Parts: sequence; C-alpha cells; structure tokens
Amino acid sequence: MQVTLPIKTPFRTSTDREIIEGIKKADSEKDLKFFQYEFYNRFAPYIYKVALLCCRNFNDADFLSREILQLTFINAYRNISRFDFPVESEDSDCTNLTKAWLGKIANNEFRRALSKKVNDTVDFDSLNLSETPSDDLFTNLYEEPEQEVTNAFKLKLQEAMN
Repeated sequence: MQVTLPIKTPFRTSTDREIIEGIKKADSEKDLKFFQYEFYNRFAPYIYKVALLCCRNFNDADFLSREILQLTFINAYRNISRFDFPVESEDSDCTNLTKAWLGKIANNEFRRALSKKVNDTVDFDSLNLSETPSDDLFTNLYEEPEQEVTNAFKLKLQEAMN
C-alpha cells in the first residue's frame, strides 16, 4: 500500500528558521497562514511517513496515520513558542532539529492513539459467535478431488508443457 500526500511548491523559498520565526512573530493573519502553510507542506510528508510506519500493523493504518499527522501539527502550532534553535546552529541543522521535534510530538501522539486502541473494549455480545462455521476445512481433505473443466487454453498449455 503506497499512499502519498501531495507536495505543493512554496511561493518563495524560506529557510526552516525563517518559517518558524515567521510563525512565532507573524504580524497579520495572512502572514501567519502563509508560514503555517509553508511549515506544513515542508514537514507533513516526513511526519506522515513516520506515522504510517508506526501504524502499519493496524487495520486502519492510513486513518491512524492521518490522525497522528493532524494532531502533531495542531500540537506543534500550539507549542511553537517554546521551540527554539540553538544559537550556534546552522540553517542546514535546522531541518533535522525541526524533524526531531515534530517526530517527538508524533511519537507522543502515536502512544496516545495506541493507548486508546488498547483500552477499547470489544462487545462480545455483538459478535455472532454462536453460529458454527458452515464449511469444515477438513471434510475435503480425504475425498477425491473435483475434476476441473478444461478449456482450450489449459489444453494448449498442457500440450506445450508435455
């Protein structure tokens, strides 16, 4: 199963430091939305991929991954004022530091989602367990195999193999 998020090209190229500082110090709603848009489009594919790898053993892995992605960015936007880069860090290090910070948030969200899944109780009354299966897997084990109806393609294939 391969699911990808569409990656939109940014309006201008900004460094990760500029984007985060822009979110923190945005003067207008328009600037804030622009920097949030840039931030999301830059890091959402990475967080989605990490979340999908964490959730791959669940039946609803895609749904859980998208939920973790959404909750990660909600928490990141709420707590971005507490996130700072080290003073001596270079712009090339900012990407890895931001991914690590978002990855930590995503990991916490995954743990919350997993605890909810584990604590979900199954209503056994709604499962129809009283019915016995109609097909017994072992009844056909000792009987003669059914004769297959051969078609022209199978006959030609058999001739070619002989």
